[in-house]
Amino acid sequence: MKRWAALLGALLAAAPVVSVTAAAVPAAAQAASPDPDQALKRQFRPERGVHIAEVTRLVLRTSSR
Repeated sequence: MKRWAALLGALLAAAPVVSVTAAAVPAAAQAASPDPDQALKRQFRPERGVHIAEVTRLVLRTSSR
């Protein structure tokens, strides 16, 4: 009987911790959603240039008739 009382006491003590953790998870997940505009703006630095690379391919096919 003492084991059941100890188990019940442990479960009752852990119940508030579990409920607080479960309530905090959705709020944290919602606040952590990334904003693509802000993520891009954080990468820009003053006095820095932009590197542009372009590739152009031109294929001319002539018939051998």
